[in-house]
Amino acid sequence: MSNPNEHDVMIEKLLERLMYASRWILAPIYLGLSLTLVALAIKFFRSWPMYYRPSLPLRKPT
Repeated sequence: MSNPNEHDVMIEKLLERLMYASRWILAPIYLGLSLTLVALAIKFFRSWPMYYRPSLPLRKPT
């Protein structure tokens, strides 16, 4: 195998920097998704009693 030339090394360094920088692009997206999940969980647990309360009989059967 031949040694990588200067051009290949430069492309490799550029790709490494782009991959490292992309995590800062994704961080706000993940933060937004996490906050949305928390908001949906809060909304779900607030409405839980309305849908899952046991049904009580109104009168005794005779």
